[in-house]
Amino acid sequence: MPVSWRRQDMGAACEGDECVIDSPETSDMGVGDPGTTVAPLEVTLAVEKLGAGGVAFVLTATNRHALPLMLAFRSGQTGDVTVTTPDGAPIWRWSTGRFFTQAIREYWLDPGQSREVRLEWREAVVMLASAPAPWQAWATWVSLPGGSTGPVDIDLIAELGNE
Repeated sequence: MPVSWRRQDMGAACEGDECVIDSPETSDMGVGDPGTTVAPLEVTLAVEKLGAGGVAFVLTATNRHALPLMLAFRSGQTGDVTVTTPDGAPIWRWSTGRFFTQAIREYWLDPGQSREVRLEWREAVVMLASAPAPWQAWATWVSLPGGSTGPVDIDLIAELGNE
């Protein structure tokens, strides 16, 4: 069930990763008119080739609003990536088998500011050898508000064995 919350500074009622502007004062702040639906955070994913058959996933979270945005994390984890087969079957998840500090932390993003996290998968070639291609990566920024990306094709991995 999505978490409901309120952005007083945006004049918006929020649920999960989406907010609906409900205050007429927000148009003066450059946030949006009442009734406008906004995602408080834009999340993107880039895939980079590493040596020895590995891959790095670079998640970037950007505040696209005219006001600062506080990101609240429930643990030491900032993001996650899942790699799947074409039919959606999971092959690998970055967070599997990892332990994270259990501490609430906050981070502020100013308007237009971004924060980046790099998650590495060193044994990509070995794990993908028996998985049907093409592969897709799905990324999640785990704060509240958070965000995720749609599938990103990672054809780059197919070239890793040719180093």
